Amino acid sequence: MTGWPLGIVIVCALVVAAALAWAWRAQRQRAAFEHRAADIAAREAAFVTILQRLAIAHRLEDVLLEVVRAIERIIPGAIGSILLIENGIIRHGAAPNLPDFYNAAVDGLPIGEGVGSCGSAAALRRPVIVTDVSSHPYWAPYGELARQAGFAACWSHPVIEPDGTVIATFATYYRKQRAPDGDELSTIRAFAEILRLAIGQFRNRQALLHAKDAAQAASRAKSRFLSMMSHELRTPLNAIIGFSDVMRLELLGPRDQPVYKDYAENIHRSGRHLLELVNQILDVSRIESGVLDLRIEDVPLHPALTDVLRMESGAIAGKSLHVRVFDDEALTIRADRQSLRQLLLNIVDNAIKYSPIAGAIEIDAQRDGQWVSMEVRDEGPGVPADKVDQLGTPFVSFADPQMVDNKQSIGLGLSVSRALVEAMEGEIRFDNLPDRGFRVQISLPAGEG
Repeated sequence: MTGWPLGIVIVCALVVAAALAWAWRAQRQRAAFEHRAADIAAREAAFVTILQRLAIAHRLEDVLLEVVRAIERIIPGAIGSILLIENGIIRHGAAPNLPDFYNAAVDGLPIGEGVGSCGSAAALRRPVIVTDVSSHPYWAPYGELARQAGFAACWSHPVIEPDGTVIATFATYYRKQRAPDGDELSTIRAFAEILRLAIGQFRNRQALLHAKDAAQAASRAKSRFLSMMSHELRTPLNAIIGFSDVMRLELLGPRDQPVYKDYAENIHRSGRHLLELVNQILDVSRIESGVLDLRIEDVPLHPALTDVLRMESGAIAGKSLHVRVFDDEALTIRADRQSLRQLLLNIVDNAIKYSPIAGAIEIDAQRDGQWVSMEVRDEGPGVPADKVDQLGTPFVSFADPQMVDNKQSIGLGLSVSRALVEAMEGEIRFDNLPDRGFRVQISLPAGEG
């Protein structure tokens, strides 16, 4: 049997080798394609899950946790972390598999190059890939913290709005030194984008819900206002028309009858009440439109309060109220005299209005550094505990309906008071007293006196 020529053997061997190489490359390409297709399918499934969570989540944290869990499923060995960026400060978002002490240490750090992977990524507005935190200069200040947390590598991608604002960072940590491959970089980039969309959509939805609540609250306030005003305007107008008709038609005899003087007093009182209502509404309109001309100066507090109490002396005597006032006559505050007078008048009138017969009103004031704090306490019914934070909103009043009718409260006095205090760069707080009664606390800048 004649052997094969050497040349033919070599050619056959080369053909077989080429065929095997082609088959191996084809298998490898098919495996790579299948792996990439699996990654894409996993990403799409994760994105669908994130969007489903976004549709029902009431807290942003729930959405962030879903994103972190998804990346941890897709990249083997990854520990996910999302940090929110607020005014250049790092805030914890979601990192369920990082130690609590590490999350607490990171929360509150300022962004900046050299502040780990995430602080640097946020400051530089580009991904920061650190394959070995023990030797990278960005991690020099935090090497011991990383060692205690048990990770050796950290890749961070900034989450950037179209206007250039960095709103978050999306990071993955690893127990061993590790560099990402192309598919992993693509996955992290895609997750950073879906995170941007999720955060934006959640915040937009929350803003819409708040706007809806505000619109509904405004509608309810308008309805309350119209309901109250229909009574508050009609009652004095009916009195004015009724008493004036009696006088005009001389139904009780000639106009020199003594009873007509009482009717004239009722007409005058009703007219003043109408004027007060109109002035309160105009005050709210003027303050909300920003048309408030203030002349800030040093104003002695005790004389200003004494003047207001003198104006209210008739109402105080009419209810046999006991009023105790602080003794320090040297206290001065930085305020506009007219606005301060209106503020004190509103607060004192409110205390008188809701105080029981023979009740007590206490007014204290003291200097505390650069501020003067004043507190007005009465023995009235107060307001429901869960409604205190709504006080100071226009046309909101929580008095008993019968009391509202009798006391003529339309919920404007405290609203005007809050606006005046804030315009004078102060603070005002409302609260119930522990047993019974109501308290108003006012802080205004101290004067130089």
